[in-house]
Amino acid sequence: MPPPSRLAGIGWALAGVLVFTIIFAAGKLTGGEVPLAQLVTLRLLAALPVLAVWRLAAGKRIPLFTRAPGWSVLRVLAGYGGLICALEAGVRLPLAQASTLGLVEGVLAVLFGALLLHEQVSRRHTLAAAVGLAGAVLAAEPWQVDWQASIGVPIALGSAVLFALEAVIIKKLVELDEAWTVIFTVHVLGLLVLAVPAALTWRALDWPTTLFVLGLGPLGILGQFMNVRAWRALPVSVIGPLTYSWVLFAGLLGFVVFGEVPGLWTLAGAACILTGGVLLARDGR
Repeated sequence: MPPPSRLAGIGWALAGVLVFTIIFAAGKLTGGEVPLAQLVTLRLLAALPVLAVWRLAAGKRIPLFTRAPGWSVLRVLAGYGGLICALEAGVRLPLAQASTLGLVEGVLAVLFGALLLHEQVSRRHTLAAAVGLAGAVLAAEPWQVDWQASIGVPIALGSAVLFALEAVIIKKLVELDEAWTVIFTVHVLGLLVLAVPAALTWRALDWPTTLFVLGLGPLGILGQFMNVRAWRALPVSVIGPLTYSWVLFAGLLGFVVFGEVPGLWTLAGAACILTGGVLLARDGR
């Protein structure tokens, strides 16, 4: 039986994946009508009041600025580059296929964690990664997509590379800064990076769309808080394969919102992904 802290970390990681599945699908949920730089900028602006309340409620002095500005800048470039790519891929591809390509992040995160952070990768980690990735491919049926004709494919793969790099950087940052400082820094730097492209592509939105996009701000804070808790409890080699649950959540979202009914391949893939999760949960001894 794994330690409670490990089980809690796995729970935080899965909850974070669920939250960001909704955020990554925002481009499609808004009909692809909102410029992506504007969408992300509005989300960041809406999150700032939540961060302010969080800091006041903490009842202690939390450092405003990061101790690792260089790592933070790299995290912003990787994270928001990956987010823009993921949003664009979600618009150009079916959610299941886009999420499947994004799952390459799990394998790359394990690799980057070993190369850059010198983390130990056990045989069980490797097996969990392989089983989960195989399940993700089965669940999304990528052979149904005309991969060569769709520019969404390299965009989705690019998002996977950038998110994997961001995961390794965040693992480094949470060892140096408070959770609030890590999240606040990425929001402020993100606004600075996106200000010009957002201004150049800004478009008037109707109120329902505006409220939905603004709601992504507090939701994103919740997701980042969950991720920070997970990163503090688990090594990257465990968190990486847990991102395979993304395809399950994306399939559920597609069913609920777009009426996409999962087939036998999706169910078989789900079984593989759950098996990978069990392998990770038992690797706590």
